Amino acid sequence: MQLFWQKGFAASSVDQLVHATGVQRFSMYGTFGDKSGLLRAALRCYDERVVGRLLAGMEHGSGGIETIVDYFQSLAAYHRSPAGRRGCLMKSGSIQPWR
Repeated sequence: MQLFWQKGFAASSVDQLVHATGVQRFSMYGTFGDKSGLLRAALRCYDERVVGRLLAGMEHGSGGIETIVDYFQSLAAYHRSPAGRRGCLMKSGSIQPWR
């Protein structure tokens, strides 16, 4: 996930992905099929770890104004963090495996 986020899909080579994950090339292909399959898994991970955490309060909150304020405060705090400064992995213009 981190390599795709940093470099984008096209600029992330299979060798770099093998090195970043610590997984052998054969195992990577056996598990994910190809580089696009690994990207789909990385996007699912991103959805769970980043997006899911940001939305958890909205899903489990009281539904009142406090829940909305808490969401935007969490979102602002995330975007001030080093990870948040990179922007959204899912909205990255470089994440387009179908091209």
